[in-house]
Amino acid sequence: MSYSGYKLIHFLSLILWLGPATGAYWILIRLEKKSGPSPLLEKFYEEVLIVEHLAFILLLLSGWALWREWGTGLFQLPWLKVKLLLVAVILMIELFDIGLSHIYFRIAIRGHLPTHSRRFEKFKKIRGTFYALSIPLLLILIFLVFFLAFFKPSQLLGISF
Repeated sequence: MSYSGYKLIHFLSLILWLGPATGAYWILIRLEKKSGPSPLLEKFYEEVLIVEHLAFILLLLSGWALWREWGTGLFQLPWLKVKLLLVAVILMIELFDIGLSHIYFRIAIRGHLPTHSRRFEKFKKIRGTFYALSIPLLLILIFLVFFLAFFKPSQLLGISF
């Protein structure tokens, strides 16, 4: 596949990673405020997160393919080093989210969907705290990654890291 093909996959993966998760989170919060916790809603949210996490994996793989296609000289660019460091932080947050959203969620429900069990309430509290901390951080990190990807400031300003 060509560099342009990998770039298209990378861009589409980015949209698939950000779009469904943002929409599902917004729907979940609004509906929970309106009608309280819903097992069906939680299940829907988990299924959307599967799409999000698969898209994130595809985003990482296509980024690796872009780097491989361009050549190792690309890694010498200062803006890319910073971008990859930011992506590593995003990866750690996403790995925790995968564990929380899929593994711990399954433990919390244990095959059924109780809306008021202690395990489920604990899960919701942990998830709420995680989202309260991680979403603002992710927004900042994603903005910085976009900025670096689009403007490549070290090339524009002659900055050396």
